[in-house]
Amino acid sequence: MIARALALDDRARQTALHPVCSPARAVVDAARGLRKLRPVRAIVAEAVQRGYADLPALDEEIRRARRSRTSLVRRAFAEVVDGTRSAPEAELRECLAGSRVVPEIRWNPRLVSGDGATLPTPDGYLADAAVALEWTRRSSTSARATGRGRWTGTTS
Repeated sequence: MIARALALDDRARQTALHPVCSPARAVVDAARGLRKLRPVRAIVAEAVQRGYADLPALDEEIRRARRSRTSLVRRAFAEVVDGTRSAPEAELRECLAGSRVVPEIRWNPRLVSGDGATLPTPDGYLADAAVALEWTRRSSTSARATGRGRWTGTTS
């Protein structure tokens, strides 16, 4: 995508054909063109999780963009700073945030066994009940076979 910019990207790199903006600039520019929170969450979280963009670089690009179409990317960035690692996890947090039934959830906790061995890190953990929460999105086989893009959410 080629986009007009008021300020050049200091972190752009030159390729054989033309300059290419930094991953942080690409994330923020792509997010500014979207109107739904879910894909913005996915782009921001993936960029950080895969190591394409770090938090300081994203923060700098969001500040550079000021308030122009940045409300969704600011929200997704704040969620990632808070520890969210994916769009589905952000949705799970949002869904359970105001629950009067579910006790306090520790998000992405470091868990160890009784003998001190490190355990896998779940998305959430209910310490009182020793229940780990993991949210994934799985495409159903029948939906792929029929060509319908139906997704089913699963929790375990």
